[in-house]
Amino acid sequence: MNAGERLTLRAGSRIANAQMAAKAAAIILAATASGFAPAGARAQETGGDLYETNCAACHGAAGEGNAALQAPVLAGQGEAYLARQMANFASGKRRADDNPTAAGMIFILEEMAQSDAQVIAKYLSSLAPPSIEQDRAAASFKGRGLYSGCISCHGAKGQGNEALGAPRLSAQYGWYVEGQIKAFKNGARGFHADDVYGKQMKAMADTVRSDEDAALIVDYLATLEP
Repeated sequence: MNAGERLTLRAGSRIANAQMAAKAAAIILAATASGFAPAGARAQETGGDLYETNCAACHGAAGEGNAALQAPVLAGQGEAYLARQMANFASGKRRADDNPTAAGMIFILEEMAQSDAQVIAKYLSSLAPPSIEQDRAAASFKGRGLYSGCISCHGAKGQGNEALGAPRLSAQYGWYVEGQIKAFKNGARGFHADDVYGKQMKAMADTVRSDEDAALIVDYLATLEP
């Protein structure tokens, strides 16, 4: 049994929702079709090689993401943030919940050497953020005001701040950012006692009073240049 088949079986046995398990298994098989890189076996490959083998099937050849697969943009994201999130998925500090793409990531990352994940993160951080066309409502004065509460960490242009552990929010799909705000609010993210940055973000997300306010923030973010 190869690594991809083994991961697929583990996905099917450990994800409670059958439909989600099927989707996650399909994602894993797609990601491993070109050759899976388990436990540092390809540690000598470049970040681009490792990314193409393990991640590109869902996140795109240039890290541009894929809305159909619920895969966010990774290109241009901070190296430390990417490495931390991969470690969080692998360790259980970040859950999949009802996202089959995230479930697929967990099974892949559990088999990946931390050194390989770090190389991938460094590679992705070197890529230019993509220009995303989104069908969002026009930015409002209220949305800009709501985002002002995020600027101290994420920056006036949504560029993020590596020193504060804050990721880039501009050049990201709006549906993803909205989903993560909800995940922090409902405890799907920031729940683990050792997830320091996640707990900080949960405290901030809890100040977003409604889904409508979250949408207004994201509408404003969509106007910011990468």
